[in-house]
Amino acid sequence: MARIRTIKPEFFKHEELYEAEKETKFPLRLAFAGLWCSCDREGRFKWRPNSLKLDIIPYDNCDFSRVLDALATRGFVVEYESDTGDRYGFVPSFLAHQVINNRESQSQLPCPFDASSTRDPRGLSMHKGKGKEGKGKEKEGNKESASSVASLLADYGIVGTLAKDFILLRSKKSAPITKTVLDGFQREADKAGISIIDAVTISIERNWQSFKAEWHQNQTVTTPQQKQPAISEAEINKAARPGESRDQVYRRLMASRDK
Repeated sequence: MARIRTIKPEFFKHEELYEAEKETKFPLRLAFAGLWCSCDREGRFKWRPNSLKLDIIPYDNCDFSRVLDALATRGFVVEYESDTGDRYGFVPSFLAHQVINNRESQSQLPCPFDASSTRDPRGLSMHKGKGKEGKGKEKEGNKESASSVASLLADYGIVGTLAKDFILLRSKKSAPITKTVLDGFQREADKAGISIIDAVTISIERNWQSFKAEWHQNQTVTTPQQKQPAISEAEINKAARPGESRDQVYRRLMASRDK
């Protein structure tokens, strides 16, 4: 049964979903928001691609099982199985964005923490201990979540103040921190010829949710005769046109400066 859910304005500026959508050619933003309506109060849903497609994007010509896979590999949803072999899904960030009506029925689906996850289990720890069922253990769950994220960041050499600032940035943008996300930072950092620590530092300084080598290169390329002044994020946001990516806005502004 579909339910009424809320959506925050910043969702429409979700860079990672947009980049994933460009890469896969699937309507991931609409599908992800639609999944919230299929979730129960704990962010759980039945992993039934055909039924979910009929509820969320009935007119789109695409394989919804591949849409779910694209969201799962990027940490937006987690697939898991019950003891009986039934497949379910879980949105780790669900309770961070939804205000649940007290009259809504309790979840009838198995808890992902008591089942076997078939996807990246790190997403599960981001959610554990939240919600009314675990209210008494919320602080304990939050500590476990923070510890898990800090440990993951440390694996990439991101520690101390840098780790805290990065967690704060991602939290403000409602973006999870998963191994898939950090592997993406590492890949783009390698393309730019810098370390992942530098890539994370730059993303924090420039208030970027993610990091792209081309963004960094566009802002660091100079001519021998004259160094072009950097274009601020405020200028980019102000000049953005509907449907235009950040990179397109940046290049258009740079081109206008060169005239």
